[in-house]
Parts: sequence; structure tokens; C-alpha cells
Amino acid sequence: MGKIPKFNCDIHLSSENNNSKFTHLEYLDLSNKLNKLIDAIPDLKLLENKTKAIQLELHNLLDKATELGKFDWRNLFIGTIISIVIQLNVNPENAAALWNLIKGIFNNYFLSFNELIVL
Repeated sequence: MGKIPKFNCDIHLSSENNNSKFTHLEYLDLSNKLNKLIDAIPDLKLLENKTKAIQLELHNLLDKATELGKFDWRNLFIGTIISIVIQLNVNPENAAALWNLIKGIFNNYFLSFNELIVL
């Protein structure tokens, strides 16, 4: 059986478990950031079906932001990104590029990313 690559992930959620709904202004900011990410996905040069699948999942995350509290949405966001990489079998270089896009767009928004999780 192959060795699983070592990975480091330093994700800091807010120290409070704030599960209140996003305010209108917070939702607009989140929407802007997610739309930037959606628009940047084609730059990863993935196969078209993978690009469309990732964009669909990100659109779903935006829809869920109106239903879920902040803490629950953050957890869903993290799980979705990890699922995308695993389920779509995204290669390590593209996974790193995706992670860097997320870090750049969501810089100090609600998560602090240090390194990509490589599974």
C-alpha cells in the first residue's frame, strides 16, 4: 500500500462558535468572494467537466449561505473544498492552485490557510 503524503493544515476558525446568520452586508461580501473564486476556476486549466463541477459546488455553497449559520457554513465550505479535490481526483498541482486561489480571495476573511491539504 502506498504511503500517504504528509500534510500540514492550519485552519483557524473564529474562536467563538458563532452560528448566527450572515447579515445582508456579510452575505454580499461572501457572494463577491465566491463569485471571484467561481470566475477564477477556469484559470486552473482543468478538464471542462471538472471546472463545471467545481463551479456548481461553489454556487451551491453560495445558496447555502442564506440558510446556514456562519459556523455551519464555514464547516460546509471546508468539507466541500476537500471533497472536490478527492472526488474529482484533482492532481496535486491543480489542488495547490485551487488552494492558493482560495487563500488569495478569502485572505483573512474567516479562515487562515497555511498549506494545502494533499491526500
